[in-house]
Amino acid sequence: MSVACVDWVLYNNAMESLGLSLARALHVEGHPVTRGKYENDNSWVMLPEVPRGSRVAVLDSSYRGVNDALVDTCLTLDGCRRAGMREVVLLMAHLPYARSDVHQPRHSYALPLVLSLLQVAGATSIVTVDLHAPQTCGFSRVPMREVTAVPLFADHARRMAIENPVVVSPDLGGTKRAERLARELGVGLAIMKKRRDTTASPHVRELCGGSIEGKGAILYDEEVITGASKCLIARQLLDLGAGSVYGFFTHADLTDEQSYARLLDSDFCHIAVTDTTPVEERIARWGRNPRFVVLSVADTLAGALVT
Repeated sequence: MSVACVDWVLYNNAMESLGLSLARALHVEGHPVTRGKYENDNSWVMLPEVPRGSRVAVLDSSYRGVNDALVDTCLTLDGCRRAGMREVVLLMAHLPYARSDVHQPRHSYALPLVLSLLQVAGATSIVTVDLHAPQTCGFSRVPMREVTAVPLFADHARRMAIENPVVVSPDLGGTKRAERLARELGVGLAIMKKRRDTTASPHVRELCGGSIEGKGAILYDEEVITGASKCLIARQLLDLGAGSVYGFFTHADLTDEQSYARLLDSDFCHIAVTDTTPVEERIARWGRNPRFVVLSVADTLAGALVT
């Protein structure tokens, strides 16, 4: 029988749905962390009463207002450390600054600093979902593990019974991620190669591997933000002969309602994302649509916390 390696799950109010689902999956208690701001805009947090010496999992994520959320996470970790928790596992469902690549000399690189902040604040280990680059774990000074939503998306694709599916990577950088989903489904892989064209769009994509003619193309990427490039690729896939296009994205860090509307107005016949960000609450305000589905990573995260 699997046993949870934590006794409590503490979660940010914005992540309540995932936090409660995770607590149920682990058969432990789950409680929200109260957060707020003073009149001078400084942040504060209030932890629930947890016995000293407990092992706790702190669930949080990166979403709109990322800097405030990061400070709140650090205050929560520090509060757990000061309260005498024996172990503090940070479940950062969507790691902030994971895509802060260095593009030129003297350009800031925030990721190592962010990981150091989390460690100094009190995290004894970190678990996250679908990193932009797997080597990110090497920057952490505490044990860090990446889990993936690929099996979750594979199960969803099987339930949908997509006709003649093929997995498509939006660029060369996402090939390994898309390749894993293709292996899970036992289907082919196609790759969109990005090149610059000064006479037209600054980024023109061309198919450089695999056949999509008449197939159900599953565009898989780890994040969707504005949706603009994803919608462009969906259109291009249809122009290249795909029978239909599906969008599978782990982190739905949508900028605003316009991004949501753009995806729904696009050529995607179905879009699936996960709840690594509080997207469920946002689309409830914007208006639900059966073509936009949110899958839960509760069991995925729970699997990293059992022995």
